[in-house]
Amino acid sequence: MNELNMVIGQGPVGATVAALLAARGGRVRTVTRSGAGGGGGVEAVRADALDPESLRGLFDGATAVYDCLHAGKYTDKEWQRVLPATDRNVRAEAARTGALIVYPESLYSYAPPTGPITEGSPRRPATAKGHIRAALIEARLADAQPVAIVAASDFYGPHARKAHAGDRMLAAVTGGKTLRVLGSADQPHSFTYVPDLAAAMIAAASRPELWNRILLAPTVAPLTQRELAGRYAAAAGVGAPTVAPLPGWLLRGAGLALPEMAGIAEMDYQFTRPFTVNSAWSEAALGLAPTPLEDGVAATMGWWRTRSDGGRAGGSGRGR
Repeated sequence: MNELNMVIGQGPVGATVAALLAARGGRVRTVTRSGAGGGGGVEAVRADALDPESLRGLFDGATAVYDCLHAGKYTDKEWQRVLPATDRNVRAEAARTGALIVYPESLYSYAPPTGPITEGSPRRPATAKGHIRAALIEARLADAQPVAIVAASDFYGPHARKAHAGDRMLAAVTGGKTLRVLGSADQPHSFTYVPDLAAAMIAAASRPELWNRILLAPTVAPLTQRELAGRYAAAAGVGAPTVAPLPGWLLRGAGLALPEMAGIAEMDYQFTRPFTVNSAWSEAALGLAPTPLEDGVAATMGWWRTRSDGGRAGGSGRGR
């Protein structure tokens, strides 16, 4: 395998995509503002996707560009400043070189569900962030440049530090502390294992018949936040944690001073009612199945336990 694959961003999805591609023996080049992410057969270069000139020439010879970049702050203002511009710049450079663009996507652009979300569910967003994501999707699908889009629900898994099932949940479970969760602890919710999303993106890149539409990452059967925390506890060999809700009104109040809290609060509808995914069609089309929950939980706990910072919470770079 000599084809070049580009990966933009080194968040949980970008890092996992790069590692999977490298493990398959392909040439992999990661692009970040810091130049981080090299090693293990991965070439790292420094560029800023907000600056189209800094991308010039980087995609030459690339078969696919995995655009896993995201905004650094969870605010509407930052999303609107960063995401449309970087999307345009990446699409323009990919069009110049003929590379396929592969995107991870969230479920923010879908209407608040009345049943499981499927590939054909209506995209009628109810939030400002949802409208931003819907506009990005429409621009990508309207462009002549081919794209592959794979949407996922809330993450769990190694490197998903800022996810609802990430650092906060893992730290509370392993530290014997009360776990505060958004919305209800007992509503069914779909969680997507990050390596399953990465595998689906790579598979979609090789299936032209699946381009220019939205696929869903293989996702296990729904469970509640309380149940997932209990699974983490069992994997860690500790007692199930005390779980208490963090109501949206409290976050909205905090959002008056902290815009990122307001951004989280506007998404609480995903946790106050069932928010589930049925990915059966995409699984069949891609020839994939979700990682069994017990295996994903065990791998996540193993990663948490062996991290160089000893499992302490912390930030991550810009990117999915």
